Amino acid sequence: MHPRKCWYGASVALLCGHCGLKATTNSASLMQGQSCAQTFLCPDTPDTRKAEPVFDLTVRCDCGHTIRLPVTKPPQEVIRQLPLTTGGLPKNVLCHHCNRVSAYSPDKFHKKSFQRTVRDQLRGDQACVCIRTKCGEQDCEFRVNIRIRMRVSRSQDMREEALSMLGKATVSSVVCESGHHRNAFRDVLAVLVDPGREGLDWDSIPEE
Repeated sequence: MHPRKCWYGASVALLCGHCGLKATTNSASLMQGQSCAQTFLCPDTPDTRKAEPVFDLTVRCDCGHTIRLPVTKPPQEVIRQLPLTTGGLPKNVLCHHCNRVSAYSPDKFHKKSFQRTVRDQLRGDQACVCIRTKCGEQDCEFRVNIRIRMRVSRSQDMREEALSMLGKATVSSVVCESGHHRNAFRDVLAVLVDPGREGLDWDSIPEE
């Protein structure tokens, strides 16, 4: 807990709103012995009184489950492991509920806001990982981008984990950048991570 001095130079009694510990600091520039009490949170303590607004991109799978893809900027732990994509609205998404990869048209996506609590933060951040493959159409060299919601991992290789998740999934349909719809894809080219909200035309996406 670090002392904070009032703007008028008085001594300040500090009370941490998280742990309840109190400390008093004296200043060489005291003004007529005035003092005040000030409640604050330790610098390293999350402020539980103010929930941080967070947005997800949502799309409803054919199985009835709503898929939520994070659009917050990925943390450094992920950026150190995976290169960034150029962003853009997803087309192919893996559903964790039915374990299927399906293609979705742009009008199927919505944005949804929710409150991130300290408990959410303690469970770990989420990132939207993109697995880039070749199209399943013969002689087509355009790419297929498949999005997967993943939890940030500091102990495992996220690239290998993403490929393992895709390897266990069933491909219902995927669409390449040229518009070919297929139920298969070819070689994996790269595993990347979306840059977050900055990579989307956010105003054009309807709210859920």
